[in-house]
Amino acid sequence: MKNLSFFLLADGPSWTWIILNLLPIEPDLQYAALMSQSFRTRLQMINNAIDFLLNQEQEETTDSTIDEI
Repeated sequence: MKNLSFFLLADGPSWTWIILNLLPIEPDLQYAALMSQSFRTRLQMINNAIDFLLNQEQEETTDSTIDEI
């Protein structure tokens, strides 16, 4: 049960703060995420940033494959 106790914290688990500091996102977006009081909002921002990075990586891979053909 101890693992679920972070849901009771007002700020959520500490890993969300660490991830937000490590993600290569624009400072304004990072600031907005860090200032957010909603755990759900921070999770959504992390998800959006990771989705963006994955899509960007996929586009770069596709572009390089097209260049090889």
